[in-house]
Amino acid sequence: MNSKPKVLHVFHGLGMGGAETWIKEIIIWDIEENQFNFSIEILVTGGKEEYWDKTLKSRGIEIHYIEFGKGNINSFRTGFRTLLRKKKYLAIHDHQELFSGWHFLFGIGLLPKIRVAHFHNPTYQMNSNYGTGFIKKKKLQFGRLFIFLFATDIRGTSLEVLEKSGFLKKAYQKHRPKALHCSFDFKKYQTEGKAYNLRKMLKIDDDTKIVLIVGRFDYNIIENHPQNHKNTAFTLGVLEQLVNKKVIFVYIGANDYSINEFYLLAEELNVLNKLKVLGIRNDVNFLMQQADLLFFPSREEGLGMVAVEAQVCGLKVLASDGVPNECVIDNKLVSFLPLSAPKVEWSRKIVELLNEENLDSELNKILFEFSEFNIQNAPKILNNLYLNEF
Repeated sequence: MNSKPKVLHVFHGLGMGGAETWIKEIIIWDIEENQFNFSIEILVTGGKEEYWDKTLKSRGIEIHYIEFGKGNINSFRTGFRTLLRKKKYLAIHDHQELFSGWHFLFGIGLLPKIRVAHFHNPTYQMNSNYGTGFIKKKKLQFGRLFIFLFATDIRGTSLEVLEKSGFLKKAYQKHRPKALHCSFDFKKYQTEGKAYNLRKMLKIDDDTKIVLIVGRFDYNIIENHPQNHKNTAFTLGVLEQLVNKKVIFVYIGANDYSINEFYLLAEELNVLNKLKVLGIRNDVNFLMQQADLLFFPSREEGLGMVAVEAQVCGLKVLASDGVPNECVIDNKLVSFLPLSAPKVEWSRKIVELLNEENLDSELNKILFEFSEFNIQNAPKILNNLYLNEF
């Protein structure tokens, strides 16, 4: 029986997002390394299984499903309070942005000593995906108030996301706002996937350059639309400028929202034969090791973990200035361009980077070793957060 104090992490669902993948990574790593002085349980407020549930359950992780949404507020409150009363958690670490405050409100009187609200996305993304309409906006505003009243700690995937969300203001200093970077096992991204042959998989020539675009397809791919975050349409416009180059754009990520519109636009721009859509993959580390460039022109990011993963693979990155500079570990690998730059300038920069010689695969190991993105450093950070241990 696990006698360690328990920490409850709260997610809407355990899909393939950055935070969800992070919790999967640190749980499995700790099962093997036993470095955390606490154990983790998970509360899923979406009420159903997604991508990582079976993986974590197979490792003995307890996952609780209590749906939180319109029409079931009372049942969530009852189920949540019953869970808190039964389990007596050391801490709650809530990853649901401003909704964390509502969860804390419903747990009044049973909340543990440590209550962490963790922000992973820019505020405008929550506003554009959820906060439309007077009532929904008010729910977000009250969520912020409840975080102020009930959270003990505020964390963000970057300081930039906390600053843009207003949590670095003096009023929130009692919540000790800090960046808590999601970490992962660097070794998995530095082991050559010898069984892989990405060019053979894509049925392309050996001298064709591979540009990866990693991230979900958004609700809407129209440029400058509030629900276009990853800038998918923009990537197609840049690809249009590269039609005479031996290059292929490879898209990785969930594409169930706007894939039809994506293909229609690609056909309109006459670039269908210059791209591949691979969908969700669990071997991105191997694909990155065989690609030539990561193209990451998001309109805004909480951090941009795929840029970190690419660097650990030794893959060059071209990102927009909507991606926080905090994602940079090795500045020799990462280049930025302003979102306002014309597509032709982006295409020229891609060609320039693809023509550069690859850097020495022996990267700056000291930078990587001491990086907060390195899962080896997660125990010190999380033991300190939950147990005040250094």
